[in-house]
Amino acid sequence: MATINDPKLIFKIVMQYYQQGDSTEKLSQQYSIEEEQVDFWLHQFKTNAWRVYSPDFLRQAEVDEEAEEAPAVVQQIIIKKVKKGHGGGHHGGSWKVAYADFVTAMMAFFLMLWLIGSVPAETKDGLSEYFEDPAKFLASGGQSATAISSPTPEDDGVAVKDAMMGNASPISEETMIKIAQRAKISMLAETIRRDINEKFNHLKGQIMMEPVSDGLRILMVDQENIALFNPGGTQLNKRGRDTVRMLSENLKGMSGKLIVEGHTDASPYKGSRSNNWDLSVLRAVAARKEFQKNGLETDRFEKVIGYGDTQLYNPSNPKDPMNRRISIIVRK
Repeated sequence: MATINDPKLIFKIVMQYYQQGDSTEKLSQQYSIEEEQVDFWLHQFKTNAWRVYSPDFLRQAEVDEEAEEAPAVVQQIIIKKVKKGHGGGHHGGSWKVAYADFVTAMMAFFLMLWLIGSVPAETKDGLSEYFEDPAKFLASGGQSATAISSPTPEDDGVAVKDAMMGNASPISEETMIKIAQRAKISMLAETIRRDINEKFNHLKGQIMMEPVSDGLRILMVDQENIALFNPGGTQLNKRGRDTVRMLSENLKGMSGKLIVEGHTDASPYKGSRSNNWDLSVLRAVAARKEFQKNGLETDRFEKVIGYGDTQLYNPSNPKDPMNRRISIIVRK
């Protein structure tokens, strides 16, 4: 199956689902992608990108689509001119049925947005955290463990009331880019989780992800008696190389810059000429080189930083193995 990362093509597939009524099965066959991926895009645009369905924006999208398909329309008219007595290009009324279905679906969608707007903020935060990481949410007993919140309906200057009344202004290109970037970051996290569960189950517990203001942070951490580097060493072992290889395959489809950070625990470094600062920097550099060996270009990397033991993952236990980690920040 193919992997699609172009935001415009993703948007076209979502619009094909809502406007033409194509099923997810048909879309997956047409574009040679997994049906789960189509379902995921639909979910993302429902929860984070509802504004793309405002009437003004859809009219603009239809104008752009007609402009792109202009040669095909001209060719169709020429063919009809050859055949006499077909009504001079009459298209029938089937589009009215499709449009009526589309309007009905949009009314139901905006009604759902109105109902969501009446839900307490705490409940929405819990729902947001569940969809961000269901396993973590359930493990915490259904209680919100973080302060991460989903975008509110008023984000980007478009209010729900205006959208429902058809008064929303057309969404700017910059806003659409931000929506697509958020969708790509969410898809990246979901793809990595799926790869861990299906192909790299032995790495479970050593790869963690958390959203940050400018993208996604991926953590490669040590566990008790399970390390990514040999003790005191600066070269990735086989387990570490497997981890980098898996992440590299998923990061190839992203265009954002990468920041690689090295961290150690608070145990004193036993080498005579180095310390934890040097160790964290050298390990971050080794990780960056391994990513390059697996296909990531040099210009993808924005920074390579070593923090020593100054930013512990578990401050309550400075010698916790999880403090020894490599952090990769994927910028939007």
